[in-house]
Amino acid sequence: MVSCWDTGVLLCALLGGLLLTGSSSGSKLKGPELSLKGTQHVMQAGQTLYLKCRGEAAHSWSLPETVRKESKRLSITKSACGRNGKQFCSTLTLNAAQANHTGFYSCKYLSIPASKKKKTESTIYIFINEKLAKFDTVLKVAYSATFHTLSSDQSENFCVEETKKRASIRQRIGQHTSIAIVFYSVLVIDKVQNKDKGLYTCHVKSGPSFKSVNTSVHVYDKAFITVKHRKQHVLETTAGKRAYRLSVKVKAFPSPEVLWLKDGFPVTEKSPRYLVHGYSLIIKDVAAEDAGDYTILLAIKQSSVFKNLTTILIVNVKPQIYEKAVSSFPDPTLYPLGSRQTLTCTIYGLPQPTVTWFWRACNHSHSKASEVLYSYFIDVPNGFHVNLEKMPTEGEDLKLSCTVNKFLYRDITWILLRTVKNRTMHHSISKQKMAITKEYSVTLNVTIKNVSLEDSGTYACRARNIYTGEEILQKKEVTIRDQEAPHLLRNLSDHTVAISSSTTLDCHATGVPEPQITWFKNHHKIQQEPGSPSVGHSHSREEMQFQESIMKAE
Repeated sequence: MVSCWDTGVLLCALLGGLLLTGSSSGSKLKGPELSLKGTQHVMQAGQTLYLKCRGEAAHSWSLPETVRKESKRLSITKSACGRNGKQFCSTLTLNAAQANHTGFYSCKYLSIPASKKKKTESTIYIFINEKLAKFDTVLKVAYSATFHTLSSDQSENFCVEETKKRASIRQRIGQHTSIAIVFYSVLVIDKVQNKDKGLYTCHVKSGPSFKSVNTSVHVYDKAFITVKHRKQHVLETTAGKRAYRLSVKVKAFPSPEVLWLKDGFPVTEKSPRYLVHGYSLIIKDVAAEDAGDYTILLAIKQSSVFKNLTTILIVNVKPQIYEKAVSSFPDPTLYPLGSRQTLTCTIYGLPQPTVTWFWRACNHSHSKASEVLYSYFIDVPNGFHVNLEKMPTEGEDLKLSCTVNKFLYRDITWILLRTVKNRTMHHSISKQKMAITKEYSVTLNVTIKNVSLEDSGTYACRARNIYTGEEILQKKEVTIRDQEAPHLLRNLSDHTVAISSSTTLDCHATGVPEPQITWFKNHHKIQQEPGSPSVGHSHSREEMQFQESIMKAE
């Protein structure tokens, strides 16, 4: 395993740029999603609370009773979000939050989703910290009760606070309780040091009842990443599985940014069937084309810590016998005595299947005919496959390839389908390259240079079945993308940097095709030389966003 810097600055910049664009904009949500993660959040009184809810359906907010929806402090803004604006977002803003605004904030769907597996509500507890907070509340006591505290406060509020050394503990009586009195205790350790690590225990005693809970605090001197394989580095699965998870063991501080590559390219560009979940990659509906080298890139950019790890995935395909080819011999089905006949069996599978022929003797006394049995293997799924290298932009080259099993098909050619007056016309494509014949298959490539928007259409590979004479078509829809002039997404800002320290300058641009970005210092182009600022380039075809970064400024 090598560091990300060893694999080249380009790969590291690729990680930074793609992670910046976000990977969840088009993913399916399991329920309403809040911008603040976890089950609770602590903030100081007087600060502004920003809480965003994103979901796949319209939703509403549930707030503590002390937060009045008609209050001038509170505003809720609704908007469309996500890819193509198909998701629902609303942003809750609470200005100058006060201690009595502490409580549960929930985002809930207005209608119940069709899938019972999806949750309909997300909740977070917001604790607003304020020293000696006073609640203007009239307590209606319908019963007598005695409270034992470690220290007493002579003021009118019901708040007890103790401070010892650098750690402080605050206890607060819940405001909206009818029977039970709820205390919240928050332990704050200022300016954490190495000696603060260890096991912390919270003891709770109420009358005869006693409970405790433990939590461990780890303190690290500097940022780090360690990554290992969970099992071996070569994994196997079978085509047809509904899902397969690739996962690795990661220990890091702080949490690193994650990017998965397949054969050197981001998985988001390969297929929408790939989902990134934490440090795992989930492959939906596994197919033979999912075999390859998978690399996880981990980065803590602010500390210049990078790591990567590669796993090899082998996808086995169950053997398939192409019965149509075997059973499609022309008549007659009776053969002359003493004649020589050929039987053909065509199989596809990974790894290469082993073929065994069985013969059962006929009771007819005059049967002395000889048979020659052949087994043919195919290296292309279903014996017929077309491929588009990439969807081109106006002015680029269009590259298509068609591969057929040479024992099943012949007369392979590329055509362009045009619809004229509700009739489909077949137009041959000139400048087709010579077919490439391999052990089991034949491949025909076609390249159309400097394409224009008029080259969009349905391209088809046509071949003839050797046994039936039937013409088979495999189609590929091609849409040529129009060019878009490059423009900057944001302006550069001034940076003040201490001597011997590092900084990062980002330049974000968009355009079709990919913009070429160049950095200049004092009107002089920055050259890639030892000791000079390093320049990295990355792009995201999905968002069409490009980024160049100077990782170290003089």
